[in-house]
Amino acid sequence: MTCKILYNFIISLVAPLVYLSSLYFHGRKGFWQRLGYFPFSPQQEGIKGSIWVHAVSGGEVAAAVPIIQELKKTLPDQGILLSTSTEAGLTMSKKISAEIEAVFYFPLDLPWIIKRVLNNLNPRAIIILETEIWPNLVWKAARRNIPVIMINGCIQDKNLPAYRRFSLFFKDVLRSYALCCMQTKEDGERLKSIGAEEGKVVITGNTKFDQPAPLTQDTDPALLKIKEEWELSETGKIIVAGSTHPGEEEIIFDAFQQIQRPEVRLITAPRHLKRIKEVEDLLKKRGRRYCLRSRGTDPEAEVMVLDTYGELAGVYGLADLVFVGGSLVPIGGHNPIEPALLGKPILFGPYMENFRDIRRILLAKKAAIEVSDGDQLTEKLVRLLNYPAEAASLGQAALEVIEENRGAARRDAELIARLL
Repeated sequence: MTCKILYNFIISLVAPLVYLSSLYFHGRKGFWQRLGYFPFSPQQEGIKGSIWVHAVSGGEVAAAVPIIQELKKTLPDQGILLSTSTEAGLTMSKKISAEIEAVFYFPLDLPWIIKRVLNNLNPRAIIILETEIWPNLVWKAARRNIPVIMINGCIQDKNLPAYRRFSLFFKDVLRSYALCCMQTKEDGERLKSIGAEEGKVVITGNTKFDQPAPLTQDTDPALLKIKEEWELSETGKIIVAGSTHPGEEEIIFDAFQQIQRPEVRLITAPRHLKRIKEVEDLLKKRGRRYCLRSRGTDPEAEVMVLDTYGELAGVYGLADLVFVGGSLVPIGGHNPIEPALLGKPILFGPYMENFRDIRRILLAKKAAIEVSDGDQLTEKLVRLLNYPAEAASLGQAALEVIEENRGAARRDAELIARLL
């Protein structure tokens, strides 16, 4: 009880700031949804009692897709609601609109808002992707006997000390979960060490391995158009650097400059689109001719900057080589499964803590290459461009890793169906 009082006292104090930031980041439409006023009527549309799935952003929405598909098979008459916290998540959600009854922004975790939302939606169950812990939602759902289920749970290295420091608080929240489906045994042990109950923790794997392959240039006309407009010859190659961060683009652009092959082009996708101007300045400083994806393809451009939401997974399909960002700087890395689904040769840096298990599997199966700095990145890119058979072998190994690790979504859906 003390934990709840303290948490709600603190969150109530910062509520005005939270309201203002929500208005700034999500606009008026998103603002009202964050307050629990949704653009649909649960009562009129008959979607009360649906399963509510929450996926914070685009990557988590993609991981939710196989779970939703398996739930549709296991519980065919059950409606699905999907919430997300970002514009990228909302864009991704719209691509699977046929699978779900409604999409909305996740409400602020304030007690009076959560009460309103649960009254309106009255979900049969709440599924939260990865370790998104929202105390008021969990507490209030548990009081109403609405099971809250963690899927794809993981405890990242950088977050573990904070979880353990406040383990008394997290224990109070975690005991209200009905089920915690974790990615690995290590994740399960970590969750139990901060207060999860032994009998509620199960290891089911990572549903990101179950994602359907994104549209590629062979199936998406918009992506095919990029390649056509770039007028690449049969020997033309494309390197895609996905989800890059400050301090990383400089390394990538310098490596690309050293390749010195006119038939090789680069597509770079900053993780945060508010940094597009910053990335443009870096290219101008190096005298590189570039274009923005949103403004069309310049046939003379050496570099395309991906400044659109929700396209990176598909753009990986254009790639001959993929570098996964957030890994040459201490960010923790981003998801290498998306290019692996397409059988692409993958490179990443040494900072892959956020995907430690996937990194381990890919390297053990020789399905990816880890580079320590810009010099190694240049060396490996040049080698793979010169030896396409070696690149193809990497890509094939990545596909095999995907096949060997599928099945988490089916296991999760079976557990959820049994729980309900």
